[in-house]
Amino acid sequence: MKIAFITALPYGSVANQMYKIADAATQGGHTCYTFSKPIEGFENKRNNHFFIGTILSVKIHNLAAGITGFHGLFSVFATLDLIRRLKNIKPDVLMLLNLHGWFINLPLIFNYIKKNNIKVVWRFPDFWPMTGHCTGFSTVKCDKWKDGCYNCSQYRSYPQAKVDRSKQLYKLKKKWFVGVKNLTVVSISKYMIDFIKQSYFKDYKFRVIYNGIDLDIFKPTESNFREKYGLEDKYIVLGVASDWSERKGVDVMVQLSKRLDDRFKVVVIGTEKIDSGENILALPAQKQEILREIYTAADVFANPTREEAFGNVNVESLACGTPVVLFNTDGAPESIDDTCGIVVDKNDIDEMQKQIENVCINKPFSREDCIKRASLFEKGKRTREYVNLFEEIVKD
Repeated sequence: MKIAFITALPYGSVANQMYKIADAATQGGHTCYTFSKPIEGFENKRNNHFFIGTILSVKIHNLAAGITGFHGLFSVFATLDLIRRLKNIKPDVLMLLNLHGWFINLPLIFNYIKKNNIKVVWRFPDFWPMTGHCTGFSTVKCDKWKDGCYNCSQYRSYPQAKVDRSKQLYKLKKKWFVGVKNLTVVSISKYMIDFIKQSYFKDYKFRVIYNGIDLDIFKPTESNFREKYGLEDKYIVLGVASDWSERKGVDVMVQLSKRLDDRFKVVVIGTEKIDSGENILALPAQKQEILREIYTAADVFANPTREEAFGNVNVESLACGTPVVLFNTDGAPESIDDTCGIVVDKNDIDEMQKQIENVCINKPFSREDCIKRASLFEKGKRTREYVNLFEEIVKD
């Protein structure tokens, strides 16, 4: 079986999931080809990985989409070249991941899919495929996507534009994405599926496959982290995100640092925008080998995200033996259960503080139970689900 994969970036969480799935399929005897846009300075070291277009074509698409508001209508020559490659490969299954990112012409690629009756698995990393613009709508409490987007309050947010084309793009995306003869939508949480089934994707097949993590990397790992930062006698309250913002709850982490007494230290990984102060330590993004040491050193992982399809960071923390306290946000609670963490109402900082103190001082959760929960999300189990899905689809 030949499988082709398409996503925007050649690195990052979505790309890593793609590579894990491709590697699992390859080990199962299948032939895989991965595609992404090129990124300046990124060196491709993978076999059978190809770039869609050039650095220049991506820049032109980005600029044109930003000015006009029409995402996915540019990169014509880059997409024609991609289609030429796909025709040579003749994939039995085409897996789509993140298609926003200014690199592919959507009407062209979906015309190819429909015309050639390509079997498709589309893994939704967010809600962008079913909206006129945004990647998520829970924060702004919008449900226009059910019938037709218009007057988008987030059009200046990623994928940002200078004009609101949500009404037109909703109609176009519906036209492009509906009508594929054999398409299975994969969601990374049960929460997402409930919404997708209310969209114009409702007539397709659905499958929930949670993200998997590498338990050979994320595991309890002792280090000198506490000594390095003078935290030997502190309860460490850890937060990790790649894009700290109000959407991710950066303001909550700052509030916690002010509310918790001097027995505690809030450590925020992934930002340099917060000034480290008396009760907060802000550090830039860390390599996984260092991050696992920090997870292990922490007493509790705090996740005040206000919009989250699933939340790999929760599972990474559990895999290192550290329990989680999080907001009841979207699909995030699906990563834990009552043996390893606590869910509090979204935006209830008082309760989050109370439960953080409870977890640190009373220690109601064991390291063993946290690790046991994380084992359910072991990457091998999850990637095999995708390979099994591909094989099922080809047999149909």
